[in-house]
Amino acid sequence: MKLASSPQSSVAKQVEKSEKISYGLGNLAANLLLTTANTYMVYYYTDIAGMTAAIVGALLLVAKIIDGVFDLSIGVFLDSTANRGSEKARPWIKKMAIPFGIALILMFSVPNLTSGFKSIYAFITYILAMFIFSAISVPYNTMISLSSSDPHVRSEFSSYRNMLGSVGGWLLTVITLPIVAFFDDGRRGWFLMAIVYGVIAILAYLICYRNTCERVIPTISKVQADDKIIDKIKAVSKNKYWWLVLIIMILTFGTAGLGGVNVYFAKYVMGSASYVGALGTANYIPMILGSIVLIPLSARFSKKGIVMSGLLLNALGCLVIMIGVQNITMVLIGSVLKGAGSATIFGLIYAMFGDTVDYGEWKFGKRAEGVTFSAGSFSEKIGSGLGVVILGFVLDMGGYVGGRAVQTVAAISAIKFTFVYLPLMIDFVCIGLLSFYHLDKIYATIRTDLERVTVKNN
Repeated sequence: MKLASSPQSSVAKQVEKSEKISYGLGNLAANLLLTTANTYMVYYYTDIAGMTAAIVGALLLVAKIIDGVFDLSIGVFLDSTANRGSEKARPWIKKMAIPFGIALILMFSVPNLTSGFKSIYAFITYILAMFIFSAISVPYNTMISLSSSDPHVRSEFSSYRNMLGSVGGWLLTVITLPIVAFFDDGRRGWFLMAIVYGVIAILAYLICYRNTCERVIPTISKVQADDKIIDKIKAVSKNKYWWLVLIIMILTFGTAGLGGVNVYFAKYVMGSASYVGALGTANYIPMILGSIVLIPLSARFSKKGIVMSGLLLNALGCLVIMIGVQNITMVLIGSVLKGAGSATIFGLIYAMFGDTVDYGEWKFGKRAEGVTFSAGSFSEKIGSGLGVVILGFVLDMGGYVGGRAVQTVAAISAIKFTFVYLPLMIDFVCIGLLSFYHLDKIYATIRTDLERVTVKNN
């Protein structure tokens, strides 16, 4: 790994740890919806609401395609003149916090009516939840670029984002099913669980809004007030590093979407659905600890080198599980390795997006945080959504029948493929793509040139 060459700027000294923690709470809130959906949505739709896996897969695929377009439109709006003001992203966290909580509750409220009505209700509430998720997560993610121009501070914001998000994800895998069982194992239990999560999400977002701020003012774009949004979109579309990070994010979040297979793997391969908590703990605890270690590491080593190491660790974890897929200890060891590897990927990927913003401004004279980071939300939802869709279709192809105590050999094979082999293939593809990422080598030059322009314009 190459040593990072850019020193901390004066902006770094202005950012207190309490602000970074408050920022991280926003991702904890986001995971109350997204991780819960990724982990339990297919299971809820098939085993609780009584929908077939094929219908669920088709429903989620169509919803994700529609929602992806909405993601990009949010980014365009953030960069447009209609959103000009002292802060461009942070105010939307406050505005969308309550709708976010309500949407989470509606998603787990499918009524026990005809199959056609259930499908329509599920589609409407799911896509509404994802729309609102876009409206709050695009501004939230954009704040990494706007909170500081220092790459190390951005890495810290991204690390705290992943750390608190991982804490939330771990808790969700451990406590969701017990909470549902406490209230009622059926529809009522899932509905009341969603109410609890919705209220917590609202409070977490409001704390995030209250304790954060935006500091970065564009260097080149600020003197070009007449910039057309189409020009910014064209500039972003020519940004090769933006494309690389985007594709890697879609693929890695695809593995997060495949996380919904955990409940099936625990129940039908490990022998009990109660192992979901153990799988979640084995994955998330290393991710949380890795996020802490990542903060000093990101000050010494390049983002590319750290993320590449994480991908290799992920692949090693998959290989360990592949060797001992019938052995609970081996499965948990492999999950620990995957969790540690994921800490580097999810901990730095949004900071890498922030660096592509600066590259775009330096290379093409256009700064477009909104359009750039809308791709982050786009890739997060499209990737995780495709993972959920693939899970639904693979289960259907394997002949999985929801609620059946014993599944066929083909269904068990489909579960194993989705849990082990598909994530391994994705890791190798991401490693190949990341080998073309060279932005870390020239970033110090980019910041020097941009700061020189700032001085000249002022």
